[in-house]
Amino acid sequence: VIECQYNTGLFDADRIELILNSYLLLLKGLSSNPDAAYESLPIASIYDEPLATWNKTTVDYDRSMSVVDLLAMHFEKSPDHRALEADDRSLTYCELWIESGKLKDQLLAQGVGRGDRVGICLDRTSRMIITQIGILRAAACYVPLDPSYPKDRLDYMIEDATMSLVICENLTRKLVKDGQRILNWEDQTTVAVQADPQVKGSDNAYIIYTSGSTGRPKGVLLQHQTVVNFIVQMKDHVHYPNKSRLLAVTTLSFDMEVFEIFVPLISASTIVLAGEETRKDGFLLQKVLADRNIDVMQATPSTWRMLLSLDWKPSPDLIIISGGEALSPFLQKGLCPYAKAVWNCYGPTEITVYATGTQVKADDQVITIGRPIGNTRIFILDKNRLPVPPGIKGEVYIGGDGLAPGYWNRPELTAE
Repeated sequence: VIECQYNTGLFDADRIELILNSYLLLLKGLSSNPDAAYESLPIASIYDEPLATWNKTTVDYDRSMSVVDLLAMHFEKSPDHRALEADDRSLTYCELWIESGKLKDQLLAQGVGRGDRVGICLDRTSRMIITQIGILRAAACYVPLDPSYPKDRLDYMIEDATMSLVICENLTRKLVKDGQRILNWEDQTTVAVQADPQVKGSDNAYIIYTSGSTGRPKGVLLQHQTVVNFIVQMKDHVHYPNKSRLLAVTTLSFDMEVFEIFVPLISASTIVLAGEETRKDGFLLQKVLADRNIDVMQATPSTWRMLLSLDWKPSPDLIIISGGEALSPFLQKGLCPYAKAVWNCYGPTEITVYATGTQVKADDQVITIGRPIGNTRIFILDKNRLPVPPGIKGEVYIGGDGLAPGYWNRPELTAE
């Protein structure tokens, strides 16, 4: 029996119970292994409450399903609904499927095969979205090539990914290295309709290059099954509304763009694609938000700060998704009292965009990263990779169905 006297002004009973449970676990470890170093002994167990409850996230779904299967299933339900509004044109779900099918035919006619890497170096028009879907329908793997990147970085990514083809347009053709096979949008010709390959959940979907610690970009490889899990679970986690209108502002080279494109497309919703100038200009963003009846927007805290600096207030119908950086108390004060909902989401590229999310309220005393989305597990471990009790600092370890299989062409990093 352990008795504990404590200052009730500093601790509550639940906190003391956690401390005593950790102490008991430490004593058990010492009794079974008296020669062990103190720091090697566990003071928490992943099987104890609340740590076990935290990771009860298992949700059943078809792991063989591809992103293409998921989109086809939902596109059939709303063929005449508006899927995309871009600066150059608008497309219904039926039209988007037809246009992406034409690109798929072009790729297959040029010999693009399963798992081949295909670069996307395009401006922010309907072509960008059509191309993403068309590459996936060809069972190939898309690789964003941001036209704003320095040419030497683009050259490195093209070479490192051993791209079978780069899809560009007249404006971006000069950014593609000499000798690389290209498909120029302006030069496309009519080709015969090609049979759709059967895309599997285990097929590669996309590679996102992130800045390496040594300055050498590293490609994170994601498969269809991990992306399907993210799309489905994230829609459920943030209660994404059907038939909404999302303003897409994220660059293709940032994995948050995956949420902006694919979650609306399984929700009978409309993607309003902000052009390059608009997405960087707070005044233009305000105008689009007001004039285009936007009710969902995802952005980094930097974008939300830019808007608030212009005395903007969210509409009471707007659902805000914030990710990529920590959500500050300043943003909480400026967004939460006015918006319909504010979600703070967290996740590295290696876990398929987001691993956790929570709805932040105006009166929350602490802003957290929230709970894991479906089929995702979060562990807080010490330097010896042992679990720490709730309230104790440690390193975040993430596992589950969203975990990337590895880094492209970097087995040593994957092993780490």
